[in-house]
Amino acid sequence: MVRLEETTLIGDEASPQEIASNLHLLDLNASVADQGRYIARRVKMHAALVSAQHPGVSVYRGWGQVPRGLRTRGQWDDHNRRVLSAANPEGILVWPETVKVRDEAGAPTGYADVRCRTARLYREGQSKPFVPTTLEVAHRQFYDTFVRPCSRERYGYWSESKGHWTCVWDALRKQHVRSHVNGTSVYGVYGGTHTRFAAIDLDLHHGDRDVFLDQLRILLAEFCGREGWHIQVADRNAGGVHLLKVVPETKLDDLRASLRATLQLLDSQHPQQAERARASGMKPLSEVEVYPSPTQVFRLPLCRGRTMLLDRPLALVENARARYGVVQDVAGYIRWLATTLNARCPLTTTELSPDHAPVSL
Repeated sequence: MVRLEETTLIGDEASPQEIASNLHLLDLNASVADQGRYIARRVKMHAALVSAQHPGVSVYRGWGQVPRGLRTRGQWDDHNRRVLSAANPEGILVWPETVKVRDEAGAPTGYADVRCRTARLYREGQSKPFVPTTLEVAHRQFYDTFVRPCSRERYGYWSESKGHWTCVWDALRKQHVRSHVNGTSVYGVYGGTHTRFAAIDLDLHHGDRDVFLDQLRILLAEFCGREGWHIQVADRNAGGVHLLKVVPETKLDDLRASLRATLQLLDSQHPQQAERARASGMKPLSEVEVYPSPTQVFRLPLCRGRTMLLDRPLALVENARARYGVVQDVAGYIRWLATTLNARCPLTTTELSPDHAPVSL
């Protein structure tokens, strides 16, 4: 079990060193007012410590205090400006991130660790314009589409040695996503309050192959070639497929409810197939997993060992940072998403005869 220290509200007399060196846990059963005061004091004392370390530099406790025109290095990069290497920060931002403390089984303990983060701020005059490469722009858009709207409290990391997902209680960073796209690591996301993509996960899981192929035929007939739906599948020994679609940013609950209603309608239109699935111990279409999910991890697209099927298989491109020297073309993928909303996936229903093993997908 996680060892919990005694939790008390931090008084104004607490020293910056105490705040920096000790783990202070927030009692989530305390009143909203007490929680607010705790977080405010935590940020205040951390800001005092930062100010002592950087004399003469303004320290801001929250974006509401930051003067217009100050941005972080990453934000200037997003505006196609690069901060000069010799530039000293014009200000430092301090803000809190609250992470729930969980036991070894992942269950909440009723406490949260309030972590104070910092970022250096610069003015436009401390940066110079640059022209981002097509690849840089594609990485930004991939992150903004598949990661930014998702949970910032946790993400999934696939451990090859263990053969399963590990839940990491932190935000998934841009460098993690680059590593994923470059094929050096495998990451997944949990749903947040909003989303910019939808996914259906159709699994075989040692079930009836014919039932699986019938379900896939139905899904392809309903979704494929419409409104940008496309497929990701494993290169070898495929035990299922992910059907994906990028959408305008919307509330996650609304999207999941709409997608679930569509799948329930498909079951009502194909009642015999639904009964065959249940009889074989498999999920009918109305019960297959839809993503993003607040409770289950979803593997990000362009994962190593996977192929993206658009109107053609997504090409592989050389990349010196890639684990195997080649990766899926993230720039080509983003370009396809932006320009080819109704392209037809190359995996047509005529290719899905019962004689084909799942690996042929």
